[in-house]
Amino acid sequence: MQISNITMHDVAAPFCLTLALGNTAGRIAVNRMTATGVYQAAASIESWAEEPVGKMTLHDVNFEFRGGGAAEQMELPIHQPEQDARALPVWGLYIRKVSVLELQNVRLNLIEPDARPAFMAEDVERIELDAFRIPRSDARPLALSNVQDVDLSETDVKIAAGTCVGLEARVDPIAITGAIENQSQSGLIKVQVSLNDRLRTRWIEMRANEQRDVVFTDWGNPPPGMYTVRCGDMQKKLHILE
Repeated sequence: MQISNITMHDVAAPFCLTLALGNTAGRIAVNRMTATGVYQAAASIESWAEEPVGKMTLHDVNFEFRGGGAAEQMELPIHQPEQDARALPVWGLYIRKVSVLELQNVRLNLIEPDARPAFMAEDVERIELDAFRIPRSDARPLALSNVQDVDLSETDVKIAAGTCVGLEARVDPIAITGAIENQSQSGLIKVQVSLNDRLRTRWIEMRANEQRDVVFTDWGNPPPGMYTVRCGDMQKKLHILE
């Protein structure tokens, strides 16, 4: 599916593309789209089906949002949309369950400051950001969860190197926490935690010399036994009982 050459003014949201249960989508492309005065919700591409959207490409896209979101809105739960535009914990672009996401010459702008991140993605195998621009802000610009790979080109977003300096694990329910320490450069940091052969990945945005706890809870119901938990060079044992 391809959507091209669209200009919008004073709209609730630029678009909300939703894949419902039982449906599939191979490739979706949005080219040369402009929206100004967006007053209610971020643009979103979401799969709530069993399968992810195969490939999503945004090329030559320029969105302007009114902004004004408060920090409390970052805690908004995300449910399958019942309408096209609904409040989200992100002001610019929300992505859910996509195999490959390509953002090429995409600009997200604000009229008023907004405390929420500009871009949020979860359950994405690969993200490519090429000439991706967002306004400078005191708020964290990106929120990525269960994203496997990120490729950056000609963008203000940087990749930084973090170190796991602490590791905690508990059961009932299983939760593994890695304490991640950043060094001198702000940017995206790839955090990986494993429970035996089960690997979980999360990308987080961290400021220079910051330390944050990253909690992983999506482990399902592994059978009883003794497990090895790893984060970077750190490891410990976790005993799961019946």
